[in-house]
Amino acid sequence: MGMLLYMMEQQRKNMAAGATEKVAPKPIPKAVDEVKPEVEEKQVTRADIMKMNATKVKAFAKEQGIEDADEKSGAELKRILVDKMFEESE
Repeated sequence: MGMLLYMMEQQRKNMAAGATEKVAPKPIPKAVDEVKPEVEEKQVTRADIMKMNATKVKAFAKEQGIEDADEKSGAELKRILVDKMFEESE
């Protein structure tokens, strides 16, 4: 009981001295979002294609003009995309 009375007395002294009971935390400054320039189109690598899951590779295949992408498996589409995109340039 003595400790509680001591703490209450200290609180009363602090209040009399102008201190508030709770100190408001300082706001954390927000990081300024850097404006990144739009890249026209990221060059997709073979590794990027091989890392794609089936859903992403199907969507990418459709973007590349493969019409029957929904009927093919992810592995088939990866092979087709790699052949189409990289064998032509070599």
